[in-house]
Amino acid sequence: MLPLYQSILFAFLAIVKFLFTPFTMMAFLGKDAGRVEFASIVSTTGIGATVGVLFFYYLGKRFFAWWSGSRKKPNQRTFTKQRRRMIRIKMRFGLFGIVLVSGLISVPVSAILAARFYKHQWHTPFWLILGFWFWALFLTSLAWVINLF
Repeated sequence: MLPLYQSILFAFLAIVKFLFTPFTMMAFLGKDAGRVEFASIVSTTGIGATVGVLFFYYLGKRFFAWWSGSRKKPNQRTFTKQRRRMIRIKMRFGLFGIVLVSGLISVPVSAILAARFYKHQWHTPFWLILGFWFWALFLTSLAWVINLF
C-alpha cells in the first residue's frame, strides 16, 4: 500500500501525463514494486483520471458556453479545410473514437474534446471515465509485465 502523499502525487500525475503514470510508479517504487499491489496502481491511476475527466469536462463545457455567448456570430459560417477535417473525424469515429485514444492523448485533451463535441450527451463523462479505467488496467498490466523482466 502506498503512503497517502504518494498516492495523491501519482493521481495528479495521472491527470497530467496519464500514459506514463503506471510506468513511473513502477520505476519510482523500484524493488518495492513487488510489495505494492497491482490494484493499488490501477486505482491510483484510475482515480486520478476520474478527477481529471470530471474537472476538465465541466470546465470545458463552461468555457465553450461562455465562448459561444461572448463572440459575435457571423451570419454564415465559412467551411475551411480544418473544419471539414474535424467534422469528418467526429462523424466517422464519434465519442467512441475519443474514448479509444483517450489514454494516448491525455486526460485534459480528451475531456475538453468531449466537452466541445458531445456536451449534450449526458453519458459522455461516464464513457470517458470508463475508458480511462480500462486504459489504467491495460497500462498497469503492461508496466507490471515489463517490470518482471
